[in-house]
Amino acid sequence: MDSITTIEIQFITQLQQLGHSWIPIMRFFTFLGKEQFYLLLMPLLYWTIDNRLGIQLGVMLTLSASLNDLLKLGFHSPRPFWVSSSIKAVEYEGSFGIPSGHAQISASIWGLLAGKLKQSWIWAVTVFLIFMIGISRLFLGVHFLRDVISGWLIGALFVWVFLRWEEPLLNWFKQKTYLQQNGILWIISLVLIAVGLVEQGFLRNWQLPSDWIQRALASQTTAEAVNPFTLSGLITSAAAFFGLTSGSLWIEQRGSFEKAQNILEGCMRFIIGLIGVLLLWYGLDLLFPAGENILPAMLRYVRYGMVGFWIAGGAPWVFRKLKLAKGLPAI
Repeated sequence: MDSITTIEIQFITQLQQLGHSWIPIMRFFTFLGKEQFYLLLMPLLYWTIDNRLGIQLGVMLTLSASLNDLLKLGFHSPRPFWVSSSIKAVEYEGSFGIPSGHAQISASIWGLLAGKLKQSWIWAVTVFLIFMIGISRLFLGVHFLRDVISGWLIGALFVWVFLRWEEPLLNWFKQKTYLQQNGILWIISLVLIAVGLVEQGFLRNWQLPSDWIQRALASQTTAEAVNPFTLSGLITSAAAFFGLTSGSLWIEQRGSFEKAQNILEGCMRFIIGLIGVLLLWYGLDLLFPAGENILPAMLRYVRYGMVGFWIAGGAPWVFRKLKLAKGLPAI
């Protein structure tokens, strides 16, 4: 174990000595960095407040999550509790460590939100949330400090690239036909998965150190196998990206929709939209086979693509049919 790793382990153990009373607080901040939370935040914004900002956050979420999965595979570095039994894993994580997904995605999402709204108090809240989400990952024993810092830096870079190149890329994109636009989006999603497959291939002959596996298994509350090489998360993010963006294009062709006119209308939209998400997400999960083979992987892509399309296109179309949203002129 190198000296930097030893120092980081000591830092985490000192942080964990703050006591059990901090666990609920840190779990709360970790929840604010989970993809599941953002999958509630993004539809809420998209369906009720600002559909443009909502879809921007959705694109940022899915692309940042995809990039994070690819980087984790590329670095294939351990979690703290894989290398030291002195670290208590308050929450179990089975993927590789660097960069921290919570740190990267929180910096991406909250950073983009602050960059778009451009208000000082939002920037203050954003910095606080991003910092606390990163600290929570250290306290819970699932990341080294290097993982969190690299996640913050990558997330911040992603926000800068998004804000810098969004308009030029959109102007270029809008010059394409509807079919060409969908083709471009579909190819992007497939390229992300292809890169993951290439990385997986390079790691085919690389074995997880046995002591990593033993410590990871010892920290688990279930008998689930340790499999940080899985591409299921990458397939989910890539498929959701294509579903969201293609659904957004589809509804724009039909006139898009206005923001909710009142709280009741917004609540009705949110409830109906979430019911649709749950029916697709949970219902298709029951129907489709699980596993890492090609058929389950393809069906996972279909499942999350449909969820994304429902969020961006299907649900707004239903809102309009139920007179819960007014349409705008079609593009």
